Amino acid sequence: MGIAYGVVGQNMQSFVVADSSFVERSIKQFENVDSVSLIDVASLFVGVPYLAGTLEHEEGERLVVNTRQVDCTTFVEQVVALWRTLQYPQPSFALFVDELRLMRYRSGKVDGYLSRLHYFTDWVTENAKRGVWRELAPADADRHLWSNYRLALSFMSRNPGNYPVLKKEDMGRLREIEGRYDGLGVNYIDKSYLHLSPDELPVCDGDILSMVTSIDGLDVTHLGFAVWRDGKLHLLHASMTHNCVVLDERTLYDYLKNRTSCPGVRVLRVWK
Repeated sequence: MGIAYGVVGQNMQSFVVADSSFVERSIKQFENVDSVSLIDVASLFVGVPYLAGTLEHEEGERLVVNTRQVDCTTFVEQVVALWRTLQYPQPSFALFVDELRLMRYRSGKVDGYLSRLHYFTDWVTENAKRGVWRELAPADADRHLWSNYRLALSFMSRNPGNYPVLKKEDMGRLREIEGRYDGLGVNYIDKSYLHLSPDELPVCDGDILSMVTSIDGLDVTHLGFAVWRDGKLHLLHASMTHNCVVLDERTLYDYLKNRTSCPGVRVLRVWK
């Protein structure tokens, strides 16, 4: 199964026939459905294998479409891009590719490795500007549920060996991107409250949940979609443990309670 390369504007993209077929088949599946939720779309990916690093190309940055193998971020990106594509009067694979490009790259332009939105907070901020989602805050629920921390992003610039392509990049530019968020206050729901009911937590099915981390220089380490089952909050995500996309059998409270580096979750709500 060969990789197809094409140019949209000035943006190189790569995908295989299975990717376009998956999107076109999904569009067909929902064409007569009045209301499609994010969870409806995310469920199409259940069982898709987990694989990190699918976006990395030593030969140059390009827009990668890979519905056959996902990590936690590419899973969420492709679900939201496909859901947004379904809102168009005439959805298509080309529109899906455009949505993915706009979501993944600063100003929607593929212009080298650092044009990709690597940090979660950068990704959230850029896409909030174009109306994809908003991040929930204490005004959305009882203030006692929330905690706050100050950002100091530096993980990539301090650990360039973890990112082979960085050796070709301007590290000063990377540090400038990281510095844009120095001291930014970020709100998250403390994980000790994640056992609460749907009436008590400001979390809805399809919200994007990201795991805050105490790892120096990082903002979050994992993300997925919120799913309520029998009054308990679960995570639909690309799981490294299960090696595929799953609706985790454990509640999110149980999933996080022994993860000492994760104090809680940030919550994004995609605009309907």
